[in-house]
Amino acid sequence: MLANHCALISTLDNHWHFALNQEHSALHDKQQETLLAKALSTHFNTTIQVSIEMVTEAITTPEKAQRQKAEASLATAHRSLQENPRFRQIMEQFRATIVPGSITSLEQDEV
Repeated sequence: MLANHCALISTLDNHWHFALNQEHSALHDKQQETLLAKALSTHFNTTIQVSIEMVTEAITTPEKAQRQKAEASLATAHRSLQENPRFRQIMEQFRATIVPGSITSLEQDEV
């Protein structure tokens, strides 16, 4: 969870420096930082040290990128439905409207 909310700032040799927005500071403690370093070390088969800096500015994180991708996908689906002649015909025939928020992604649980 911590890694999903961090942005990589820099790497120098085996030291990786991350930023974490202040609003997610509850995710950060020494144990989580150690677990992140261990996971990276295992993945890259080398010892990696991690430091995490709290920041107040907006940063691009994996979680944020995934959320933006999901929102764009839903917007595309919504637009596709509205542009579909058969769908429009059914909507007109039943005098229906799309309830805001009623269109969801089948992959929503992953976001």
